[in-house]
Amino acid sequence: MEKRPIVIDAGPLLTYLALQYLNSNDTPKARRDQILREIRPGSPIDEPEQERLRQLLRQPAFTTAHVIAEVLKLREKSLLSRIAGEFRRHSLDILIGGAIREVPCPIEEMCRDRTFANWFAITASPMLD
Repeated sequence: MEKRPIVIDAGPLLTYLALQYLNSNDTPKARRDQILREIRPGSPIDEPEQERLRQLLRQPAFTTAHVIAEVLKLREKSLLSRIAGEFRRHSLDILIGGAIREVPCPIEEMCRDRTFANWFAITASPMLD
């Protein structure tokens, strides 16, 4: 897979952070699948797709403050909201660890950046195909 900068949106970022959290806690597969189905309704994320997402995010990844805020806000009735504090702490450790950089993202500057056309944006799970 070509190593290009990745701009990551809320859905894939939440999916990635949830996977990292669930795997770090040895969450039983049935519970992990239940949470992932809730996060990605209509877009099941099976084992091969989970691994593809992990592989993809091993290259430089960028996101914006509003995406991070949206991801860490969680939905009140979501399964992850029941463990929100623990999930947020784990997610912040990942986000400040340098794997995913927060960048300002004014659209005017992005359009002027000649390399922007070479960036790959992950906005939804089906884009991983």
